[in-house]
Amino acid sequence: MTVIIDVHNMLHEVRLYQKLSLKHYEEALQKMIHDLVQYRDWTGDHLVLVFDGTLREDLKRYGVEMIFSGFEKSADACIEAWVAKASSKSNILVVTQDHGIQNLVTALGARFISPSQFKRSMDFEIENHKPKRFKF
Repeated sequence: MTVIIDVHNMLHEVRLYQKLSLKHYEEALQKMIHDLVQYRDWTGDHLVLVFDGTLREDLKRYGVEMIFSGFEKSADACIEAWVAKASSKSNILVVTQDHGIQNLVTALGARFISPSQFKRSMDFEIENHKPKRFKF
């Protein structure tokens, strides 16, 4: 499955990241990306992180596909274009709280999930894949 994440939307909709970003935006962003990479490592899902703005070289180290909208268009427009050109839309899950994007991706044949629901799913996957400790 391909999971397309509206990064700024998720950062501001998931309570954990939202609270952290109020004082330490960069730390919140790094924490969220780290959590997403951990989720990807357990599930094997292809992640596409979509950002408003220009390329940030410091984020390349995570080994995740990242799209930066630049100044001419929005992250929403990038998400729409990515879904529209995909060959297997039924294997796409878009993480966003934006109702316009939710309606659009549904009309294109993809699925969506809210950032809060996706974070719960991430936590479940990560928790269930942690190595179990033996009790003696």
